[in-house]
Amino acid sequence: MNFFRASWRRYVAWLILVCLFAAGCVLLSRWQLERRAEVVTVIDTISNNYNQEPKPLRDLLPSLLTPLPANKKWLPVSVTGHYLPEMTTLVRNRSLGGSPGFEVLVPFLSENNEVVIIDRGWVATGSVQDSPDFVPTPNHEQLTLVGRLMPTEPALNRTAPQGQIPSIYLPSLATMNSAQTHINAYLLLDSESVKQPQAKHLPEPKFGEGNHLSYAIQWIIFGVLAFLTLIWAVRKELHFYRAANDPNYVAKPKKKTATDKDAEAEDLLLML
Repeated sequence: MNFFRASWRRYVAWLILVCLFAAGCVLLSRWQLERRAEVVTVIDTISNNYNQEPKPLRDLLPSLLTPLPANKKWLPVSVTGHYLPEMTTLVRNRSLGGSPGFEVLVPFLSENNEVVIIDRGWVATGSVQDSPDFVPTPNHEQLTLVGRLMPTEPALNRTAPQGQIPSIYLPSLATMNSAQTHINAYLLLDSESVKQPQAKHLPEPKFGEGNHLSYAIQWIIFGVLAFLTLIWAVRKELHFYRAANDPNYVAKPKKKTATDKDAEAEDLLLML
């Protein structure tokens, strides 16, 4: 047909562009599925670890330099010893429920003469100054605590006032203590055998999968729509070409939509 002989190069170019667009949609869809898989892995880890029975810290972190595997995050562990309250440190820019504040870090000296950093919870920013009005400080009494394993945070290139830090970067905290300190993991406090002045406990983490799956499906739909749009455009051009060049061509009547029928009914009422 003359129509395709005259236009095939243009349609091949369109097809290539549509294929490239669809390939991009597939890649973006896979990227969203991978992001969802990462979130699901985090949710599964928390669900599996959060309510397990506490184990001794030495069983999960046998040495000070033992890295914390991702699948051990949030596991409860127990450790016996006493706090070093004179080395209390505040972590800046920690919000809770939309309110600005700090997290309270206190070193804990275990019976094995090893220090582990304990995050004892959250305190609000002061009413008139950029520091808490009151920081609950534990004493030196011997006790057993239960905390949840958390990995060290990355270092931030920010300054902080004396006694404060911008992130829980454990190697920097280790230099403040004379004893050997765990530098790859700290404990998020859960409970203590001896009641101590408490900061506000941080809540159990809540994670949702987000919209990654729906976004992945949407990208696939966009890719399919690109091909359908190309087919529609070719058929439309073919219709115009045949209507202009083929005297025997009779276009199929357009199906009436509900809107068309309503408009015809209104016209009839106006004519009466």
